[in-house]
Amino acid sequence: MQEIEVESGVGLPPVRVVYRYPYLQMKVGDSFTVPKSARANVLNANVRARKKYGMTFTSKADGELVRVWRLS
Repeated sequence: MQEIEVESGVGLPPVRVVYRYPYLQMKVGDSFTVPKSARANVLNANVRARKKYGMTFTSKADGELVRVWRLS
């Protein structure tokens, strides 16, 4: 069996959070749409953006799209 070597002093890579949605460009009342197939992704991203930036969002299905609004 191969022995596993323990290393010290190796730092973690930086955390890279990239939002594909325009949260930082949005003002209260602004909205954007995504395909309905991306609904779960955008809902999770809404929660992460709320926690990180203190903004609140809501979303509603609009035909084959999901529209996301910035509330605060």
